[in-house]
Amino acid sequence: DSAFYRGTQDCLVAAAPYGGPIALLRNPWRKEKAASVRPVLDIYSASGMPLASLLWKSGPVVSLGWSAEEELLCVQEDGAVLVYGLHGDFRRHFSMGNEVLQTRVLDARIFHTEFGSGVSIVTGAQRFTLSANVGDLQLRRMPEVPVLQSAPSCWTALCQDRVAHILLAVGPDLYLLDHAACSAVTPPGLAPGVSSFLQMAVSFTYRHLALFTDTGYIWMGTASLKEKLCEFNCNIRAPPKQMVWCSRPRSKERAVVVAWERRLMVVGDAPESIQYPWRQLTIQVLLDRLVLRRLYPLAIQICEYLRLPEVQGVSRILAHWACYKIALLHSSLGDRDIRVVHLAGKADPGDPGHRDGGEDRSLGEEGQGPACCEFRPSFLASSSPGLPSWSLIPIMPHYPGPQATEDQMRLLRLQRRLEDELGGQFLDLSLHDTVTTLILGGHNKRAEQLARDFRIPDKRLWWLKLTALADLEDWEELEKFSKSKKSPIGYLPFVEICMKQHNKYEAKKYASRVGPEQKVKALLLVGDVAQAADVAIEHRNEAELSLVLSHCTGATDGATADKIQRARAQAQKK
Repeated sequence: DSAFYRGTQDCLVAAAPYGGPIALLRNPWRKEKAASVRPVLDIYSASGMPLASLLWKSGPVVSLGWSAEEELLCVQEDGAVLVYGLHGDFRRHFSMGNEVLQTRVLDARIFHTEFGSGVSIVTGAQRFTLSANVGDLQLRRMPEVPVLQSAPSCWTALCQDRVAHILLAVGPDLYLLDHAACSAVTPPGLAPGVSSFLQMAVSFTYRHLALFTDTGYIWMGTASLKEKLCEFNCNIRAPPKQMVWCSRPRSKERAVVVAWERRLMVVGDAPESIQYPWRQLTIQVLLDRLVLRRLYPLAIQICEYLRLPEVQGVSRILAHWACYKIALLHSSLGDRDIRVVHLAGKADPGDPGHRDGGEDRSLGEEGQGPACCEFRPSFLASSSPGLPSWSLIPIMPHYPGPQATEDQMRLLRLQRRLEDELGGQFLDLSLHDTVTTLILGGHNKRAEQLARDFRIPDKRLWWLKLTALADLEDWEELEKFSKSKKSPIGYLPFVEICMKQHNKYEAKKYASRVGPEQKVKALLLVGDVAQAADVAIEHRNEAELSLVLSHCTGATDGATADKIQRARAQAQKK
Protein backbone atom coordinates (compact mmCIF):
# COMPACT_ATOMS: atom_id res chain seq x y z
CA ASP A 1 0.00 0.00 0.00
CA SER A 2 2.80 2.41 0.81
CA ALA A 3 4.21 1.87 -2.64
CA PHE A 4 0.80 2.43 -4.22
CA TYR A 5 0.15 5.72 -2.45
CA ARG A 6 3.69 6.98 -2.75
CA GLY A 7 3.72 10.55 -4.09
CA THR A 8 5.67 11.81 -7.07
CA GLN A 9 6.55 15.22 -5.68
CA ASP A 10 10.19 14.16 -5.33
CA CYS A 11 10.31 12.66 -8.83
CA LEU A 12 11.09 13.78 -12.31
CA VAL A 13 8.26 12.35 -14.42
CA ALA A 14 8.03 11.98 -18.20
CA ALA A 15 5.14 10.36 -20.07
CA ALA A 16 5.45 9.52 -23.75
CA PRO A 17 2.62 10.61 -26.08
CA TYR A 18 -0.04 8.25 -27.46
CA GLY A 19 -0.29 6.23 -24.25
CA GLY A 20 3.41 5.47 -24.26
CA PRO A 21 5.68 4.55 -21.33
CA ILE A 22 6.13 6.60 -18.17
CA ALA A 23 9.54 7.28 -16.61
CA LEU A 24 10.09 8.30 -12.98
CA LEU A 25 13.42 9.32 -11.54
CA ARG A 26 13.29 9.80 -7.78
CA ASN A 27 15.22 12.98 -7.11
CA PRO A 28 17.84 12.45 -4.35
CA TRP A 29 19.54 15.76 -5.09
CA ARG A 30 17.28 17.63 -2.71
CA LYS A 31 19.20 19.15 0.17
CA GLU A 32 17.40 17.13 2.85
CA LYS A 33 18.36 13.87 1.13
CA ALA A 34 21.49 11.99 2.17
CA ALA A 35 24.30 12.18 -0.38
CA SER A 36 24.73 8.42 -0.26
CA VAL A 37 21.20 7.74 -1.52
CA ARG A 38 21.27 6.70 -5.16
CA PRO A 39 18.34 7.69 -7.33
CA VAL A 40 16.27 4.99 -9.00
CA LEU A 41 14.98 5.25 -12.56
CA ASP A 42 11.70 3.37 -13.01
CA ILE A 43 9.94 2.83 -16.33
CA TYR A 44 6.30 1.72 -16.50
CA SER A 45 3.80 1.09 -19.23
CA ALA A 46 0.80 3.41 -19.41
CA SER A 47 -1.23 0.74 -17.62
CA GLY A 48 1.26 0.66 -14.72
CA MET A 49 3.14 -2.52 -15.63
CA PRO A 50 6.84 -2.26 -14.62
CA LEU A 51 9.16 -2.35 -17.61
CA ALA A 52 12.54 -1.50 -16.05
CA SER A 53 14.18 -0.29 -12.86
CA LEU A 54 17.81 0.71 -12.48
CA LEU A 55 20.04 2.66 -10.12
CA TRP A 56 21.12 6.02 -11.49
CA LYS A 57 24.91 6.14 -11.39
CA SER A 58 25.49 9.33 -13.36
CA GLY A 59 25.18 13.02 -12.45
CA PRO A 60 22.17 15.11 -11.38
CA VAL A 61 19.34 15.12 -13.91
CA VAL A 62 17.45 18.29 -14.82
CA SER A 63 14.78 16.91 -17.14
CA LEU A 64 13.42 13.70 -18.66
CA GLY A 65 11.61 13.23 -21.96
CA TRP A 66 10.72 10.64 -24.56
CA SER A 67 11.74 10.77 -28.21
CA ALA A 68 9.47 9.82 -31.09
CA GLU A 69 11.24 6.44 -31.17
CA GLU A 70 10.35 5.92 -27.49
CA GLU A 71 13.89 6.43 -26.27
CA LEU A 72 14.24 8.11 -22.88
CA LEU A 73 16.38 11.28 -22.96
CA CYS A 74 17.90 12.24 -19.60
CA VAL A 75 19.37 15.77 -19.56
CA GLN A 76 21.98 16.29 -16.83
CA GLU A 77 23.24 19.46 -15.18
CA ASP A 78 26.59 19.18 -16.98
CA GLY A 79 24.89 19.20 -20.41
CA ALA A 80 25.25 15.48 -21.06
CA VAL A 81 22.18 13.74 -22.47
CA LEU A 82 21.93 10.01 -21.75
CA VAL A 83 19.67 7.91 -23.98
CA TYR A 84 17.98 4.75 -22.67
CA GLY A 85 15.72 2.19 -24.30
CA LEU A 86 12.23 1.24 -23.25
CA HIS A 87 13.54 -1.57 -21.03
CA GLY A 88 16.27 0.46 -19.35
CA ASP A 89 19.09 -0.49 -21.72
CA PHE A 90 21.67 2.25 -22.27
CA ARG A 91 21.86 3.30 -25.92
CA ARG A 92 24.21 6.28 -26.26
CA HIS A 93 25.01 9.76 -24.95
CA PHE A 94 25.84 13.19 -26.35
CA SER A 95 26.68 16.66 -25.03
CA MET A 96 24.86 19.97 -25.45
CA GLY A 97 28.18 21.85 -25.72
CA ASN A 98 31.39 22.43 -23.78
CA GLU A 99 30.35 25.85 -22.45
CA VAL A 100 27.56 24.17 -20.47
CA LEU A 101 30.16 22.52 -18.22
CA GLN A 102 30.87 25.88 -16.60
CA THR A 103 27.40 27.44 -16.48
CA ARG A 104 25.30 24.28 -15.87
CA VAL A 105 21.85 23.51 -17.22
CA LEU A 106 18.94 25.13 -15.38
CA ASP A 107 16.08 23.66 -17.38
CA ALA A 108 15.47 21.60 -20.52
CA ARG A 109 12.70 20.69 -22.95
CA ILE A 110 12.33 17.67 -25.20
CA PHE A 111 10.20 18.48 -28.26
CA HIS A 112 9.14 16.78 -31.49
CA THR A 113 9.35 18.07 -35.06
CA GLU A 114 8.99 16.61 -38.52
CA PHE A 115 12.76 16.04 -38.49
CA GLY A 116 12.74 13.97 -35.30
CA SER A 117 13.00 14.67 -31.59
CA GLY A 118 14.88 17.70 -30.33
CA VAL A 119 16.39 18.97 -27.07
CA SER A 120 16.59 22.58 -25.89
CA ILE A 121 18.26 23.87 -22.72
CA VAL A 122 18.73 27.10 -20.81
CA THR A 123 21.99 27.53 -18.86
CA GLY A 124 22.96 29.42 -15.73
CA ALA A 125 24.24 32.20 -18.01
CA GLN A 126 20.66 32.57 -19.37
CA ARG A 127 21.68 31.31 -22.82
CA PHE A 128 19.61 28.88 -24.87
CA THR A 129 20.98 26.00 -26.94
CA LEU A 130 18.98 23.52 -28.98
CA SER A 131 19.23 20.66 -31.44
CA ALA A 132 16.18 19.98 -33.62
CA ASN A 133 17.10 16.33 -34.16
CA VAL A 134 19.03 14.25 -31.64
CA GLY A 135 19.52 11.56 -34.30
CA ASP A 136 21.59 14.03 -36.36
CA LEU A 137 23.02 16.28 -33.68
CA GLN A 138 23.60 19.88 -34.80
CA LEU A 139 23.76 22.28 -31.86
CA ARG A 140 22.53 25.86 -32.31
CA ARG A 141 23.31 28.50 -29.71
CA MET A 142 20.44 30.97 -29.75
CA PRO A 143 20.93 34.76 -29.60
CA GLU A 144 21.23 36.43 -26.21
CA VAL A 145 18.18 38.06 -24.59
CA PRO A 146 19.48 41.44 -23.33
CA VAL A 147 16.82 41.92 -20.63
CA LEU A 148 17.17 38.41 -19.22
CA GLN A 149 19.08 38.58 -15.92
CA SER A 150 17.70 35.41 -14.33
CA ALA A 151 15.79 32.33 -15.39
CA PRO A 152 12.66 33.14 -17.45
CA SER A 153 9.32 32.71 -15.70
CA CYS A 154 8.32 30.21 -18.39
CA TRP A 155 9.54 29.15 -21.82
CA THR A 156 8.97 26.51 -24.49
CA ALA A 157 10.33 25.26 -27.80
CA LEU A 158 8.16 25.47 -30.89
CA CYS A 159 8.56 24.78 -34.59
CA GLN A 160 7.41 27.20 -37.29
CA ASP A 161 8.13 27.03 -41.01
CA ARG A 162 10.37 23.97 -40.48
CA VAL A 163 12.58 25.95 -38.06
CA ALA A 164 12.84 25.45 -34.29
CA HIS A 165 12.36 28.55 -32.10
CA ILE A 166 12.41 29.41 -28.41
CA LEU A 167 9.55 31.42 -26.89
CA LEU A 168 10.22 32.82 -23.40
CA ALA A 169 8.60 35.19 -20.95
CA VAL A 170 10.43 37.91 -19.01
CA GLY A 171 7.94 39.71 -16.79
CA PRO A 172 5.08 41.01 -18.96
CA ASP A 173 7.08 40.63 -22.19
CA LEU A 174 7.46 37.72 -24.60
CA TYR A 175 10.54 37.10 -26.76
CA LEU A 176 10.95 34.81 -29.75
CA LEU A 177 14.43 33.46 -30.48
CA ASP A 178 15.50 32.05 -33.81
CA HIS A 179 18.96 31.29 -35.15
CA ALA A 180 19.57 34.92 -36.10
CA ALA A 181 17.76 37.30 -33.75
CA CYS A 182 15.78 37.92 -30.58
CA SER A 183 12.41 39.55 -31.26
CA ALA A 184 9.83 40.96 -28.85
CA VAL A 185 6.31 39.72 -29.57
CA THR A 186 2.90 40.68 -28.18
CA PRO A 187 -0.17 38.44 -28.06
CA PRO A 188 -3.13 40.25 -29.66
CA GLY A 189 -6.17 40.99 -27.50
CA LEU A 190 -4.49 40.22 -24.18
CA ALA A 191 -6.40 41.48 -21.13
CA PRO A 192 -4.71 44.49 -19.45
CA GLY A 193 -2.93 44.39 -16.14
CA VAL A 194 -0.60 41.47 -16.86
CA SER A 195 2.72 41.75 -15.06
CA SER A 196 3.99 38.22 -15.62
CA PHE A 197 3.36 35.05 -17.62
CA LEU A 198 3.43 32.02 -15.31
CA GLN A 199 2.94 29.12 -17.73
CA MET A 200 2.81 28.48 -21.46
CA ALA A 201 1.87 25.46 -23.57
CA VAL A 202 2.16 24.83 -27.29
CA SER A 203 -0.07 22.30 -29.05
CA PHE A 204 1.38 19.04 -30.36
CA THR A 205 1.16 20.35 -33.93
CA TYR A 206 2.76 23.70 -32.97
CA ARG A 207 -0.26 25.52 -34.38
CA HIS A 208 -1.65 26.94 -31.14
CA LEU A 209 -0.33 28.52 -27.98
CA ALA A 210 -1.80 28.98 -24.50
CA LEU A 211 -0.51 31.54 -21.97
CA PHE A 212 -1.40 31.67 -18.26
CA THR A 213 -1.00 35.11 -16.69
CA ASP A 214 -0.60 36.25 -13.10
CA THR A 215 -4.07 37.80 -13.35
CA GLY A 216 -5.62 34.33 -13.68
CA TYR A 217 -6.41 34.60 -17.39
CA ILE A 218 -5.68 31.96 -20.02
CA TRP A 219 -5.00 33.45 -23.45
CA MET A 220 -5.37 31.01 -26.37
CA GLY A 221 -4.28 31.81 -29.91
CA THR A 222 -2.09 30.77 -32.80
CA ALA A 223 1.54 29.93 -32.09
CA SER A 224 2.60 32.71 -34.46
CA LEU A 225 0.95 35.17 -31.99
CA LYS A 226 -0.95 36.77 -34.87
CA GLU A 227 -4.47 35.65 -33.97
CA LYS A 228 -6.42 35.32 -30.74
CA LEU A 229 -8.82 32.40 -30.38
CA CYS A 230 -10.30 33.07 -26.96
CA GLU A 231 -9.51 34.20 -23.42
CA PHE A 232 -10.79 32.73 -20.18
CA ASN A 233 -10.70 33.95 -16.59
CA CYS A 234 -9.88 31.04 -14.24
CA ASN A 235 -10.24 33.14 -11.09
CA ILE A 236 -7.12 31.35 -9.84
CA ARG A 237 -3.88 33.27 -9.70
CA ALA A 238 -1.65 30.49 -8.42
CA PRO A 239 0.66 29.14 -11.14
CA PRO A 240 -0.54 25.76 -12.45
CA LYS A 241 1.63 22.69 -12.17
CA GLN A 242 0.96 21.75 -15.78
CA MET A 243 -0.90 23.01 -18.81
CA VAL A 244 -1.40 21.01 -22.01
CA TRP A 245 -3.53 21.08 -25.15
CA CYS A 246 -6.11 18.39 -25.86
CA SER A 247 -9.59 17.94 -27.30
CA ARG A 248 -12.85 17.48 -25.47
CA PRO A 249 -14.37 13.98 -25.58
CA ARG A 250 -16.72 13.41 -28.55
CA SER A 251 -16.12 16.88 -29.93
CA LYS A 252 -13.70 18.75 -32.17
CA GLU A 253 -13.17 21.75 -29.92
CA ARG A 254 -9.78 23.15 -29.07
CA ALA A 255 -9.18 22.83 -25.37
CA VAL A 256 -6.47 23.38 -22.78
CA VAL A 257 -6.25 21.31 -19.61
CA VAL A 258 -4.80 23.16 -16.61
CA ALA A 259 -3.75 21.26 -13.49
CA TRP A 260 -3.21 22.59 -9.97
CA GLU A 261 -2.58 20.65 -6.78
CA ARG A 262 -6.24 19.76 -6.25
CA ARG A 263 -8.02 21.00 -9.34
CA LEU A 264 -8.17 20.06 -13.01
CA MET A 265 -9.75 22.57 -15.39
CA VAL A 266 -10.59 22.24 -19.10
CA VAL A 267 -11.07 25.53 -20.97
CA GLY A 268 -11.57 26.51 -24.59
CA ASP A 269 -14.41 26.34 -27.11
CA ALA A 270 -12.97 26.93 -30.59
CA PRO A 271 -13.52 24.05 -33.09
CA GLU A 272 -10.60 21.94 -34.30
CA SER A 273 -10.31 18.29 -35.26
CA ILE A 274 -7.64 15.91 -34.03
CA GLN A 275 -6.65 12.48 -35.28
CA TYR A 276 -6.51 9.25 -33.34
CA PRO A 277 -3.01 8.07 -32.38
CA TRP A 278 -3.03 4.90 -34.46
CA ARG A 279 -3.79 6.84 -37.60
CA GLN A 280 -0.92 9.21 -36.96
CA LEU A 281 1.53 6.51 -35.98
CA THR A 282 0.63 4.08 -38.85
CA ILE A 283 0.20 0.35 -38.40
CA GLN A 284 3.94 -0.30 -38.89
CA VAL A 285 4.88 1.96 -35.97
CA LEU A 286 2.16 0.38 -33.83
CA LEU A 287 3.66 -3.06 -34.49
CA ASP A 288 7.17 -1.77 -33.76
CA ARG A 289 6.01 -0.47 -30.39
CA LEU A 290 4.30 -3.74 -29.52
CA VAL A 291 7.52 -5.60 -30.39
CA LEU A 292 9.50 -3.11 -28.31
CA ARG A 293 7.25 -4.01 -25.37
CA ARG A 294 7.74 -7.74 -26.16
CA LEU A 295 4.00 -8.20 -26.72
CA TYR A 296 4.70 -10.59 -29.58
CA PRO A 297 1.41 -12.59 -29.53
CA LEU A 298 -0.67 -9.42 -29.70
CA ALA A 299 1.44 -8.07 -32.58
CA ILE A 300 1.03 -11.35 -34.50
CA GLN A 301 -2.75 -11.33 -33.96
CA ILE A 302 -2.93 -7.80 -35.37
CA CYS A 303 -0.86 -8.85 -38.42
CA GLU A 304 -3.14 -11.81 -39.06
CA TYR A 305 -6.29 -9.73 -38.59
CA LEU A 306 -5.03 -7.08 -41.04
CA ARG A 307 -3.67 -9.81 -43.35
CA LEU A 308 -0.31 -8.11 -43.71
CA PRO A 309 2.31 -9.76 -45.95
CA GLU A 310 4.45 -12.32 -44.12
CA VAL A 311 7.71 -10.39 -44.58
CA GLN A 312 6.23 -7.16 -43.20
CA GLY A 313 4.24 -8.83 -40.45
CA VAL A 314 4.47 -12.23 -38.79
CA SER A 315 7.92 -13.24 -40.09
CA ARG A 316 9.53 -10.01 -38.91
CA ILE A 317 7.90 -10.24 -35.48
CA LEU A 318 8.94 -13.88 -35.07
CA ALA A 319 12.52 -12.90 -35.93
CA HIS A 320 12.53 -10.31 -33.13
CA TRP A 321 10.97 -12.86 -30.77
CA ALA A 322 13.61 -15.46 -31.65
CA CYS A 323 16.44 -12.99 -31.06
CA TYR A 324 14.97 -12.06 -27.68
CA LYS A 325 14.62 -15.72 -26.65
CA ILE A 326 18.15 -16.55 -27.78
CA ALA A 327 19.47 -13.62 -25.76
CA LEU A 328 17.66 -15.04 -22.71
CA LEU A 329 19.29 -18.42 -23.30
CA HIS A 330 22.71 -16.83 -23.49
CA SER A 331 22.20 -15.12 -20.16
CA SER A 332 20.62 -18.13 -18.41
CA LEU A 333 23.11 -20.77 -19.59
CA GLY A 334 26.17 -18.56 -19.48
CA ASP A 335 27.26 -19.71 -22.97
CA ARG A 336 28.64 -22.94 -21.50
CA ASP A 337 26.59 -25.63 -23.18
CA ILE A 338 25.16 -23.88 -26.20
CA ARG A 339 26.23 -22.69 -29.61
CA VAL A 340 23.51 -20.46 -31.03
CA VAL A 341 22.81 -19.85 -34.68
CA HIS A 342 22.57 -16.07 -34.92
CA LEU A 343 19.62 -14.59 -36.76
CA ALA A 344 20.99 -12.23 -39.39
CA GLY A 345 18.56 -9.62 -40.58
CA LYS A 346 16.41 -9.74 -37.45
CA ALA A 347 14.82 -6.38 -38.22
CA ASP A 348 13.43 -7.55 -41.55
CA PRO A 349 14.17 -11.05 -42.89
CA GLY A 350 13.34 -9.89 -46.38
CA ASP A 351 15.69 -6.91 -46.34
CA PRO A 352 19.38 -7.76 -46.86
CA GLY A 353 20.29 -4.20 -45.95
CA HIS A 354 19.62 -4.98 -42.27
CA ARG A 355 22.05 -7.87 -42.22
CA ASP A 356 25.53 -7.71 -40.86
CA GLY A 357 27.71 -7.73 -43.96
CA GLY A 358 31.06 -7.75 -42.19
CA GLU A 359 30.77 -11.20 -40.69
CA ASP A 360 28.99 -14.40 -41.66
CA ARG A 361 27.05 -15.26 -38.53
CA SER A 362 25.14 -18.27 -39.86
CA LEU A 363 26.16 -21.90 -39.70
CA GLY A 364 26.11 -24.10 -42.77
CA GLU A 365 23.55 -26.87 -43.08
CA GLU A 366 26.16 -29.42 -42.20
CA GLY A 367 26.83 -27.56 -38.92
CA GLN A 368 23.28 -27.15 -37.71
CA GLY A 369 22.63 -30.77 -36.84
CA PRO A 370 25.85 -31.28 -34.80
CA ALA A 371 25.31 -27.96 -33.00
CA CYS A 372 21.87 -29.13 -31.93
CA CYS A 373 23.27 -32.41 -30.65
CA GLU A 374 25.76 -30.51 -28.50
CA PHE A 375 23.24 -28.42 -26.57
CA ARG A 376 20.03 -30.44 -26.81
CA PRO A 377 20.70 -32.53 -23.63
CA SER A 378 21.40 -29.34 -21.69
CA PHE A 379 18.09 -27.89 -22.86
CA LEU A 380 16.11 -30.98 -21.94
CA ALA A 381 17.68 -31.07 -18.49
CA SER A 382 16.96 -27.40 -17.85
CA SER A 383 14.37 -26.43 -15.29
CA SER A 384 12.99 -23.73 -17.59
CA PRO A 385 9.81 -25.02 -19.27
CA GLY A 386 10.52 -23.04 -22.44
CA LEU A 387 13.98 -24.39 -23.09
CA PRO A 388 13.27 -27.97 -24.32
CA SER A 389 11.24 -26.71 -27.26
CA TRP A 390 14.16 -24.51 -28.25
CA SER A 391 16.39 -27.54 -28.59
CA LEU A 392 14.35 -28.54 -31.63
CA ILE A 393 14.88 -25.33 -33.56
CA PRO A 394 18.29 -26.08 -35.15
CA ILE A 395 17.22 -29.57 -36.30
CA MET A 396 13.96 -28.42 -37.86
CA PRO A 397 15.58 -28.01 -41.32
CA HIS A 398 16.48 -31.71 -41.20
CA TYR A 399 12.83 -32.74 -40.72
CA PRO A 400 10.55 -31.55 -43.55
CA GLY A 401 7.28 -32.23 -41.72
CA PRO A 402 7.11 -28.99 -39.67
CA GLN A 403 8.11 -26.90 -42.68
CA ALA A 404 5.46 -28.58 -44.81
CA THR A 405 2.85 -27.83 -42.14
CA GLU A 406 3.92 -24.19 -41.99
CA ASP A 407 3.78 -23.92 -45.80
CA GLN A 408 0.29 -25.44 -45.82
CA MET A 409 -0.91 -22.93 -43.21
CA ARG A 410 0.57 -20.11 -45.26
CA LEU A 411 -1.18 -21.44 -48.38
CA LEU A 412 -4.52 -21.60 -46.53
CA ARG A 413 -4.18 -17.98 -45.42
CA LEU A 414 -3.37 -16.93 -48.97
CA GLN A 415 -6.30 -18.94 -50.38
CA ARG A 416 -8.66 -17.26 -47.95
CA ARG A 417 -7.38 -13.87 -49.07
CA LEU A 418 -7.81 -14.84 -52.74
CA GLU A 419 -11.42 -15.84 -52.10
CA ASP A 420 -12.10 -12.48 -50.45
CA GLU A 421 -10.44 -10.48 -53.21
CA LEU A 422 -11.24 -12.50 -56.35
CA GLY A 423 -14.19 -14.66 -55.38
CA GLY A 424 -14.40 -18.25 -56.50
CA GLN A 425 -13.25 -21.40 -54.71
CA PHE A 426 -9.62 -21.56 -53.60
CA LEU A 427 -9.73 -22.93 -50.05
CA ASP A 428 -8.33 -26.47 -49.59
CA LEU A 429 -6.98 -26.64 -53.16
CA SER A 430 -3.48 -27.99 -53.60
CA LEU A 431 -0.70 -25.58 -54.53
CA HIS A 432 -0.78 -27.04 -58.08
CA ASP A 433 -4.53 -26.50 -58.40
CA THR A 434 -4.36 -23.02 -56.87
CA VAL A 435 -1.86 -21.85 -59.50
CA THR A 436 -3.91 -23.51 -62.24
CA THR A 437 -7.13 -21.87 -61.02
CA LEU A 438 -5.47 -18.45 -61.02
CA ILE A 439 -4.25 -18.93 -64.59
CA LEU A 440 -7.65 -20.17 -65.73
CA GLY A 441 -9.16 -17.05 -64.16
CA GLY A 442 -6.77 -14.81 -66.09
CA HIS A 443 -4.75 -13.79 -63.02
CA ASN A 444 -1.35 -14.61 -64.50
CA LYS A 445 0.65 -12.16 -62.39
CA ARG A 446 -0.85 -13.50 -59.16
CA ALA A 447 -0.04 -17.03 -60.29
CA GLU A 448 3.58 -16.09 -60.95
CA GLN A 449 3.83 -14.34 -57.57
CA LEU A 450 2.41 -17.41 -55.83
CA ALA A 451 4.95 -19.59 -57.62
CA ARG A 452 7.77 -17.34 -56.43
CA ASP A 453 6.48 -17.26 -52.85
CA PHE A 454 6.32 -21.06 -52.65
CA ARG A 455 9.44 -21.61 -54.76
CA ILE A 456 7.76 -23.67 -57.46
CA PRO A 457 10.49 -24.79 -59.93
CA ASP A 458 10.44 -23.13 -63.33
CA LYS A 459 9.82 -26.40 -65.16
CA ARG A 460 6.77 -27.19 -63.07
CA LEU A 461 5.38 -23.66 -63.44
CA TRP A 462 5.81 -23.77 -67.21
CA TRP A 463 3.95 -27.07 -67.39
CA LEU A 464 1.12 -25.66 -65.26
CA LYS A 465 0.79 -22.51 -67.32
CA LEU A 466 1.09 -24.38 -70.63
CA THR A 467 -1.71 -26.83 -69.83
CA ALA A 468 -3.95 -24.14 -68.31
CA LEU A 469 -3.65 -21.76 -71.28
CA ALA A 470 -4.23 -24.63 -73.70
CA ASP A 471 -7.35 -25.66 -71.79
CA LEU A 472 -8.55 -22.07 -72.12
CA GLU A 473 -7.57 -22.14 -75.81
CA ASP A 474 -5.94 -18.76 -75.25
CA TRP A 475 -3.45 -19.24 -78.07
CA GLU A 476 -2.36 -15.61 -78.20
CA GLU A 477 -1.41 -15.58 -74.50
CA LEU A 478 0.30 -18.96 -74.95
CA GLU A 479 2.45 -17.57 -77.74
CA LYS A 480 3.40 -14.55 -75.62
CA PHE A 481 4.26 -16.88 -72.76
CA SER A 482 6.47 -19.05 -75.00
CA LYS A 483 8.44 -15.96 -76.05
CA SER A 484 8.80 -14.50 -72.54
CA LYS A 485 12.09 -16.34 -72.08
CA LYS A 486 13.80 -19.56 -73.14
CA SER A 487 11.55 -22.46 -72.21
CA PRO A 488 13.03 -24.66 -69.44
CA ILE A 489 10.93 -27.61 -70.72
CA GLY A 490 11.73 -27.12 -74.40
CA TYR A 491 9.08 -26.64 -77.09
CA LEU A 492 8.04 -30.21 -77.79
CA PRO A 493 5.46 -30.04 -74.94
CA PHE A 494 3.90 -27.02 -76.68
CA VAL A 495 3.49 -29.10 -79.84
CA GLU A 496 2.03 -32.02 -77.91
CA ILE A 497 -0.46 -29.87 -75.97
CA CYS A 498 -1.62 -28.01 -79.10
CA MET A 499 -2.18 -31.28 -80.96
CA LYS A 500 -4.04 -32.63 -77.95
CA GLN A 501 -6.38 -29.66 -78.38
CA HIS A 502 -6.60 -30.48 -82.13
CA ASN A 503 -4.95 -27.22 -83.19
CA LYS A 504 -2.39 -28.17 -85.82
CA TYR A 505 -1.94 -24.56 -86.92
CA GLU A 506 -0.62 -23.49 -83.50
CA ALA A 507 1.39 -26.69 -83.11
CA LYS A 508 3.35 -25.96 -86.30
CA LYS A 509 4.49 -22.62 -84.82
CA TYR A 510 6.29 -24.43 -82.04
CA ALA A 511 7.51 -27.38 -84.14
CA SER A 512 9.94 -25.06 -85.89
CA ARG A 513 11.40 -24.04 -82.49
CA VAL A 514 11.97 -27.57 -81.20
CA GLY A 515 15.62 -28.57 -80.72
CA PRO A 516 17.39 -30.90 -83.18
CA GLU A 517 17.21 -33.93 -80.89
CA GLN A 518 13.38 -33.79 -80.82
CA LYS A 519 12.77 -32.20 -84.22
CA VAL A 520 11.71 -35.40 -85.97
CA LYS A 521 9.17 -36.27 -83.29
CA ALA A 522 7.70 -32.76 -83.40
CA LEU A 523 7.33 -32.83 -87.20
CA LEU A 524 5.64 -36.21 -87.07
CA LEU A 525 3.20 -34.92 -84.45
CA VAL A 526 2.06 -32.14 -86.82
CA GLY A 527 1.86 -34.64 -89.73
CA ASP A 528 4.79 -33.30 -91.76
CA VAL A 529 6.27 -36.71 -92.62
CA ALA A 530 8.29 -35.49 -95.62
CA GLN A 531 10.17 -32.83 -93.63
CA ALA A 532 10.65 -35.29 -90.77
CA ALA A 533 12.27 -37.68 -93.25
CA ASP A 534 14.62 -34.95 -94.49
CA VAL A 535 15.70 -34.14 -90.92
CA ALA A 536 16.22 -37.83 -90.07
CA ILE A 537 18.30 -38.36 -93.22
CA GLU A 538 20.36 -35.27 -92.36
CA HIS A 539 20.95 -36.61 -88.84
CA ARG A 540 21.80 -40.11 -90.23
CA ASN A 541 20.04 -41.53 -87.20
CA GLU A 542 18.74 -45.08 -87.74
CA ALA A 543 16.21 -44.80 -84.91
CA GLU A 544 14.77 -41.61 -86.38
CA LEU A 545 14.66 -43.13 -89.88
CA SER A 546 12.76 -46.14 -88.55
CA LEU A 547 10.36 -43.85 -86.67
CA VAL A 548 9.59 -41.82 -89.80
CA LEU A 549 9.21 -44.97 -91.90
CA SER A 550 6.65 -46.31 -89.42
CA HIS A 551 4.53 -43.21 -90.04
CA CYS A 552 4.61 -43.57 -93.84
CA THR A 553 1.48 -44.88 -95.53
CA GLY A 554 1.65 -46.53 -98.89
CA ALA A 555 -0.94 -44.30 -100.49
CA THR A 556 0.39 -40.85 -99.61
CA ASP A 557 4.00 -41.27 -98.43
CA GLY A 558 5.38 -43.76 -100.95
CA ALA A 559 7.97 -41.32 -102.28
CA THR A 560 9.09 -40.47 -98.75
CA ALA A 561 9.48 -44.16 -97.87
CA ASP A 562 11.57 -44.74 -101.00
CA LYS A 563 13.78 -41.78 -100.07
CA ILE A 564 14.40 -43.28 -96.63
CA GLN A 565 15.22 -46.70 -98.09
CA ARG A 566 17.74 -45.14 -100.50
CA ALA A 567 19.34 -43.22 -97.63
CA ARG A 568 19.68 -46.46 -95.65
CA ALA A 569 21.24 -48.26 -98.62
CA GLN A 570 23.78 -45.49 -99.16
CA ALA A 571 24.65 -45.51 -95.45
CA GLN A 572 25.25 -49.29 -95.53
CA LYS A 573 27.57 -48.97 -98.58
CA LYS A 574 29.71 -46.43 -96.73
